[in-house]
Amino acid sequence: MVKKKQTINLDLKNLVEGGVYEKMSRAFEEAIENILNPNTDQTKKREIDIKITLQPESKFVFRMREGMEAALFESDGGMWKIEAKQAIKEYLETKLESLDIKMSVIA
Repeated sequence: MVKKKQTINLDLKNLVEGGVYEKMSRAFEEAIENILNPNTDQTKKREIDIKITLQPESKFVFRMREGMEAALFESDGGMWKIEAKQAIKEYLETKLESLDIKMSVIA
C-alpha cells in the first residue's frame, strides 16, 4: 500500500496568529536600520535568529533554531527501541520454550 504524501501550506503570516511574521518583519527592519545608520559599519554581517519549536502528535519532533538549523528528533525519547527489544525478548523466550530449550534471554 502506497501512502499518499501530505503537503502542508505554511504561511508565516498565519503562524502563531501572525506573531512569527511580525517578529521577523521587526527583526529585518532593525537590521536594515542598523545598516543604514551612518554610525555603524555598513559592510558588517547582520544575523537574525528565530527559534521555532513545533510539537506535532507524531513519533518525531521537527525543531528549528537560530541560523535556520533544523533537526528531527524522536518524540518518545527512544521508547520504540525499548519496546522493540522487549518484543524480541518475548518472541525468543516463546520460541525457546516451544523447543524445550532452557536459556535466559536478557534484553
